[in-house]
Amino acid sequence: MSQSVAVKFDPNGYLAQSSPTDSLLIYLLLRYFAHYFTVCLIKARKDDNLSGHFVVPIPTIFVGQKFCIRGTSKSLSLNMDSFLFARHSIDHFPDKFADMHRRRLRLGTVPYLPNAHVTDVVDGTELWLVVLFCEIANCTTEVMMASEWGTVFENGTKIGLIGAPAERQVDVVLGGLYSWYSSFEFLAFTAVHSRSGCTCIVPKPHLVTNWRTPFLSFTGSLWCAVSLAFLAGATAVLVVSRSRQRILQLAGAGAPVTFSDSVLLMIGFFMEQTARMPHELLASCVLFTTLMFAGFMIGSSYNGGLASTMIVPQYEHSINTAHELAETRTTWVGVTVSWIYSILLADQSDLLTLKQTFREWDDDTIEQHGPDRDLAIIVERMEYGHYAFPSVSIDTIKCRQILTDDIYWEWVVGMSTKTWPARARFDRMVHELKAFGLLAYWELIGAIQFLGLESQQIIHYSRDIPSDDSKPLRISNISGALLILVGGLVISAVVFFIELLWHRFSQSIKQDFLRFTARCFITK
Repeated sequence: MSQSVAVKFDPNGYLAQSSPTDSLLIYLLLRYFAHYFTVCLIKARKDDNLSGHFVVPIPTIFVGQKFCIRGTSKSLSLNMDSFLFARHSIDHFPDKFADMHRRRLRLGTVPYLPNAHVTDVVDGTELWLVVLFCEIANCTTEVMMASEWGTVFENGTKIGLIGAPAERQVDVVLGGLYSWYSSFEFLAFTAVHSRSGCTCIVPKPHLVTNWRTPFLSFTGSLWCAVSLAFLAGATAVLVVSRSRQRILQLAGAGAPVTFSDSVLLMIGFFMEQTARMPHELLASCVLFTTLMFAGFMIGSSYNGGLASTMIVPQYEHSINTAHELAETRTTWVGVTVSWIYSILLADQSDLLTLKQTFREWDDDTIEQHGPDRDLAIIVERMEYGHYAFPSVSIDTIKCRQILTDDIYWEWVVGMSTKTWPARARFDRMVHELKAFGLLAYWELIGAIQFLGLESQQIIHYSRDIPSDDSKPLRISNISGALLILVGGLVISAVVFFIELLWHRFSQSIKQDFLRFTARCFITK
């Protein structure tokens, strides 16, 4: 089918009378085919002196005194007034944003790298959208800088960047804004141009000190279980041994078994050493067999755990997930309270805790407390693998690692007045840029330009543990065993000194007590 139709009009400008066949054909063409094309009206005036000529660029159907079809680049003489429906004709409904003739576009933003950065030029990954739009539409950008993100409250109070379009101070605002429900009630959202995740960088775990190595084989609860088993076994050995002596009447065979003897016997079982096990009574056989098997299992488990802790570097417990961040009630900080806008209506227990532990600090305060071990710093995980973070030093970033998951994620949009007429064209441009992959390239360039490639690599690989070369054992590797040895020697020396004093003065104390008692009886 053709892409242009000519309809004959009389000299007075009215539709000329035509045969029923022509009228029916005209009606069918206008009714069923004209809406497939861009329809424009051109009125051709009759010139008595000159004949009008129309060069047909595409195959065309004309309906008039003569029904004919002309081929490409053919001339058709028109000796009558007519209206021409053509694709390449004057547009009576033009797109006014095709050329805005340098009219202003009022833009609002807030300093936030790498999304928005305004000095002498409008810069930033999000503001580049407006710059490109104005280059296409031939408009002039007028920038309003806000000091905070702000919001629109339920009572209609408007503050900050978000409140500017609600008060019609600007046409559109950009700068790391999410699709918040509270803002949607008063403003219109542009097309989504990015996905953002809110996460944190937390302190990296330190290596466990070497003196703790002997105690890392078991956990705290397991150590408690082993201690209870040891005390129960020592008590059972003491009771069975004394009962054996009494039943078998072995009082003259040697000194009675003491608690110290039971403890040393249990240590021998746990250290997988040989021990004397009497077998005269069936109860003794069952008890010592059980203790020997339990001691062998506990000793082997300890040896295996000790070998692994000495080979594999052991680190302190660290915060790895958002759940652990909430569970430890660690303070997490950001430069604006808008970081918790997305979880204000949340009812999950972890998010309720995180709302309580959030603090709003400026960049200087965050940098000052950067080395603190009880602090988490908010980082934005951008869509294509880069990170936006506060103005902190590289040293602060190096001593931290990123969480494995996001606290929450949101769509990044622009906000405009609900009547901004350029929003549809702006959204179409955003969709085209995203489809072509240019926004991914912009994110890379913005992250390198404003935040630095080194910081991006440090955060990205912060959870990777460096593979150090194997090193020979040093004194520090057995510092725990040496500490136990020194502690045992000191304690034994102190106890031995106390025992010497007791044995030395116990006789004199007993004699003095007897003399005092005798004097009392003599006096009476």
